[in-house]
Amino acid sequence: MPPLGGWEKIMKRIIIIASALAWASSSFAVDFVSNGAFESENVLFSSDYSYFAPNMGSLTSASTYTVDNNPVDNHPSWAVFGDHTSSLGLMFLANGAGDASKEVWSQTVSGLSVGATYTFTAYGASVYSTSPATIRLKVNGTTVDTKALDATIGSWGKIEGTWVATTGSATLDIYDLVTAGDGNDFALDDISFTGPVPEPSTLAVLAVAGLGMRLRSKRRTAA
Repeated sequence: MPPLGGWEKIMKRIIIIASALAWASSSFAVDFVSNGAFESENVLFSSDYSYFAPNMGSLTSASTYTVDNNPVDNHPSWAVFGDHTSSLGLMFLANGAGDASKEVWSQTVSGLSVGATYTFTAYGASVYSTSPATIRLKVNGTTVDTKALDATIGSWGKIEGTWVATTGSATLDIYDLVTAGDGNDFALDDISFTGPVPEPSTLAVLAVAGLGMRLRSKRRTAA
């Protein structure tokens, strides 16, 4: 067996490794949303709105959406501005529905750690100044944030809330609570759901277990 001083060194190493792993897990959060910046266009998410390919006049009816790089190309009354990510990429563009129960955007994610805290984020902007949309984020049916968009056209605002995982998967939903027929037109971009995988405590246990196996191997070799 290792002398007393040897055990102290081993325990110190365990603490250092476990702390480093816990720090890494909390500092480098994983994003579970696929195509949250819409650069892959109209894939990997669902919507109760009707999709139309980008085209002038394609979004003149309520409850419609497209994925494009400039609002004005899809509605003659909409503005000219770029996406939130780089001002040059794609974004989700919508003519709001007259029914607030319709899902604007939805995606189910998996691989979550029960008990861990996750952050659901989206950015929204008005594409027309009348009746700005009010965006609500839900996780498994629980509201995590609700925010009215700025009436200033192209002014991107963050909608963000946290959720503690009770299951290994979650359905993420975005709703628009405004039902006005005039206006209620908006853009969404950079949707994310970030958090640790696995939990820092799990990483610490794995580190201790790994060192334990290493010690047992050394003992067998010595014998």
